[in-house]
Amino acid sequence: MRTVCIAMACALGAWSQPKDKEGAFGRQMAAEILRQYPALDDSDVDSYVNRLAGRIAAPAKTTVKAIVTDTAETALGAIPGGFLFVSNGVILRMESEAELAGVVAHGIAHIAARHGIRLADRTQPVTVPATPIIFAGGIQGACACASVAIPLGVMNQLTRFEEEADRLAAGYLKQAGFDAQGLFDGMKRMSCADAEVREGRERLRAELADQITQPGGILTSSEFDQVRHRLQTLKRPEPARAPPTLRRPPRHF
Repeated sequence: MRTVCIAMACALGAWSQPKDKEGAFGRQMAAEILRQYPALDDSDVDSYVNRLAGRIAAPAKTTVKAIVTDTAETALGAIPGGFLFVSNGVILRMESEAELAGVVAHGIAHIAARHGIRLADRTQPVTVPATPIIFAGGIQGACACASVAIPLGVMNQLTRFEEEADRLAAGYLKQAGFDAQGLFDGMKRMSCADAEVREGRERLRAELADQITQPGGILTSSEFDQVRHRLQTLKRPEPARAPPTLRRPPRHF
């Protein structure tokens, strides 16, 4: 399975977005992503993911609209304005609700910390089309996906944002009643971080070792199992087949 992690979908534009325009900015970017990753047409799955995201977003004091995309790719997107994209591939890859909550919390942390807008401000001198950056294989993959050489200062900023998002996400999970160990297990399953981000995540895990596993913290639920089973059994349209052809035996002269 090809792994794609939209860790922070944000525009690298030659302008800075005022906060009061973040909603419109986010809607424009969300529409662009939906052209590439269509939304899953399943109200039960959509409702579950939005309730999960809402529970985690409450401690962050932010509002999130989760959109489940119909793709087997492992794709997570955090968009300015409160849009969170989660592919059905992410849900299927997680083995517990705590892991899914951890991945969702990571995305919500990017939104709450306004990383997308802050990165756009940081990259003001850079001329890049205003489209989402998609990280294929981690931050280093951003260069290839954007077809541009991203300055070292921006790459360093991306790494710092990942570390900040992990730290915030761990706190959100604990306040929402989840076992925060799911953050580290879930992000590891995403397999989309480069070496520096992985090392930083392991350092944070060690630092928070006494805090992340709390007695009674939610590990999984029957609803998660039901949603995952629903996605596993979801019927996909069969690919178009070539029309039958008449085959004749070879003629010998």
